[in-house]
Formats: sequence, structure tokens, C-alpha cells
Amino acid sequence: MNITLYLLALLFLPLYGFSKETIQKKKQNILNNKAIDTPFEKLKTGIITLENYLDDLSFEEAAICEPASVALHAINQANIKIGDKVVIYGAGPIGMILAQWAKINGAGSVEVVDIDPEKIKFAAKLGFAEYGGSYKANVVIEGTGASSALENCFKTAGNFGRVVLMGNPLGDMNINQKAYWEILRKQLILAGTWNSSYNGKINDWKNSIDAMKNGRLDVKSLITHRYDLKDCNKAFEMMRDKKEFYSKVLFCM
Repeated sequence: MNITLYLLALLFLPLYGFSKETIQKKKQNILNNKAIDTPFEKLKTGIITLENYLDDLSFEEAAICEPASVALHAINQANIKIGDKVVIYGAGPIGMILAQWAKINGAGSVEVVDIDPEKIKFAAKLGFAEYGGSYKANVVIEGTGASSALENCFKTAGNFGRVVLMGNPLGDMNINQKAYWEILRKQLILAGTWNSSYNGKINDWKNSIDAMKNGRLDVKSLITHRYDLKDCNKAFEMMRDKKEFYSKVLFCM
């Protein structure tokens, strides 16, 4: 039995709107390695193929493949050129991975913006300073999903700059007239990004794994907490109540 696939089924099969009876049948199909006949069950082929790439990769690194791939997909929309100045709004785990990908892709400087001073301190430890507004950026990535951050992205971008919209919106995204003028007068290029690519032509997951294997991408530095699975309630309470600063929290089995 593919435990990974079965656990994903528990999480995502209900999202397809199937009845309880249908969901149970499809779970059983996965357990019995039967025919693949839904969009979710087609993941089976992809997961089995992906497992072939995981040799020489630690479990901790493998656990961060998904956010690393999402970040890579976003960076690929930015079309970063050698020496570009890059500013990232949002210094959470994916923001920190974005910053690394930007450097890997040739950015001359990468700085971050966040309203949480603890995240700014953490970013500095990883080598990424806080953006102070002293220059206009060639590439700006919005990773917060907040309207205020989106407006500031347009202000931060220089003429003919590229702005990638990655943050999942918290609600309606509204910008004022001045921010809209920034898009027009600077002739900004806007690009959206969603999830990651895993197909025969573009494989963000394999590229992320390769970058981890050869040491270009360091995701272990993002791990701030490790919990035994039996202590999962403590972990969730810590995150919910914000008792401590955290970036990536892993469960060890």
C-alpha cells in the first residue's frame, strides 16, 4: 500500500464533491492498487515516479519539496535576469525559499518585507536583509495576499519592472488610484502564479529535489521546530497560540 497516497486521499478526495460511499470506494481502490479513474487517483502515477528521485535526500528535505516547488514555480514567472534587484513581500517559509531561488537564478540583491519583526530577524540570519526603500526593484513578488502589500509592490517596482502575484488573498484585493497609476506609468508587467508544475515538460518537483541534493537550495535552515508525532497537539497549540516564533515545524516518526 502507498501510505503517502492514502493519506493524501483522506485529505483531498472530499474536495471533489463525491458522496461518502464513492469516497470510501475510491479509497479502497487505492488500497487495492486498482484502476485509476479520477483526477485525484491519477496522482498515484506521479507519486510513484517522484519516489525515484528521493534517493540521497533526507526525510526533512523531502518534507519541504512541496513549498520549494511552489516557490520555484513563482520564481519562473519572474523571468529574473543576472544582476536584478529582487524584493519579496512576505518573509515566511515560502518567502525564504523564494529568496534562495532568486539568488540561484542570478539576482544581484534580494531583500524582504514583512510586518513581523521576528520574521525579519530570521531572514537576516539566512542572509536576506529588510528592504528599506532606497531603490526600485526589477522584480517584486507579492506573497502575503494583503491589499496593502500589493499596493506597496507596485510602488517598490521600478520602470518596466515585473511583479509576480503569489499570495493567496485574505479577501477582496483592492488598490487605490495612485497604486493603479504605478502600473500604468511604470508599464509594469504583472504575472500570476499557482501551485507548481509536474509534467513531462516542466517538473518543478524534480528541479527542487535536484537543487537540494547538490546543495544549492538549503531548506533545513528553515526548520525551527521538530516534534515527535505523539506531541502533535503541543505543536498545533504552539502555532495556534503563537507561543514561540516558528518557520517550518516538522513531525518526526
